[in-house]
Amino acid sequence: MDVLQRVRDLRNDVDARESAVSDARAKLAGAIREESSRSSRRRLRRPVLLLGGAVAGLAAVAVGVLVLPSVLTPQEQQVAAPTTAPAPDVTVPPAEPSATPSAPPAQPPTAQVVFASVAQRVLMGQAPAPSQGQYLRIDVVEETLINYNSVDGVNDLAVSRANAEASWVVSGTQTSFAPADIHGEWVLRFPGTPAAVAHFGAGAEARASEWLQSLTPMEPEVRVDGGPGPTGGWADGQGGQLSDFLDRVPDEPNALRAWFDDVYGDGTTDPQKTGWTLAAMLAQNVGSKEQRAAMYRVLSELPGSELVAQDGDRATIVFHTVPGHANDPQPDRWHSITIDTRTGVVLEYTDRIGSNPVLVPDSVPDERRRFTVSIVDEVP
Repeated sequence: MDVLQRVRDLRNDVDARESAVSDARAKLAGAIREESSRSSRRRLRRPVLLLGGAVAGLAAVAVGVLVLPSVLTPQEQQVAAPTTAPAPDVTVPPAEPSATPSAPPAQPPTAQVVFASVAQRVLMGQAPAPSQGQYLRIDVVEETLINYNSVDGVNDLAVSRANAEASWVVSGTQTSFAPADIHGEWVLRFPGTPAAVAHFGAGAEARASEWLQSLTPMEPEVRVDGGPGPTGGWADGQGGQLSDFLDRVPDEPNALRAWFDDVYGDGTTDPQKTGWTLAAMLAQNVGSKEQRAAMYRVLSELPGSELVAQDGDRATIVFHTVPGHANDPQPDRWHSITIDTRTGVVLEYTDRIGSNPVLVPDSVPDERRRFTVSIVDEVP
């Protein structure tokens, strides 16, 4: 204790020289080593009781003399350590910023989305429309599957691809010039001669040649006010020309849907039938922009159509119509429409009834029409 008191006196002497302080520290360290030696001998005799006393005494010294920790031996520093270990110095890595949620993957477009988009573009006037004095020129390449069996011969009612023994595809062309006022004079031209371009089954080539020779030649050009009669299975039973028919077609989606159900519906008309009938109407590529936009809008609201191909501005959509019930003798039907999605112009329309891939591949429809539409100033 005398040594500790001397240290206190040295600390209170503000005029002490640095050498005096060093001497005091040396003497203090010697005294502590001596005290440590005595304490060690005592711990050998009474290890348990004296261990606690030594810790308490050294802790008191540490509190009373601030300079003490700097001169303790490593052994005494370990004894004088607090009974509660401090928390380890753990470096916590900074939290990484949460990744910005990525946008969900774009969903593939559906037939309904395509129809809705086309309806909007048609309504905005993107489709080609002739001005007064001009004509809408519609070039059509039409392919038709002709079927034959030995019982019914060549008959488009009794013979189908399902019961045919031989079939062939006949191709022909037609060009229509529709005036800006569709009630005016149309010019219809049928250049060239129909020809068989594909054959299926034994003897198909010979039978196709014989059948073609039996056809009555068509007039190369026909002029008619109001256009041809409605075709494609969508006449409303009231007769007249195409322009007369279009006069009866509503140009608002809800009204068009109600009119369609009234004219074509029987209370059980499925959405696919509604869809392909409207598609056949659109395939005429005439009518006001409001009418055509309404047709596309109704199609966008119908289930059952499927987008099967899309390449740039070209989209193909299929309507698959199944029999109404198990005993329905009607086979499945497949109709497709290929659209220029920028303008709403129908580029292709197909129709297939039933299936018999043993004879005719399903990729060959019963009817295929390809369209090219342009504006001309006069009929050439």
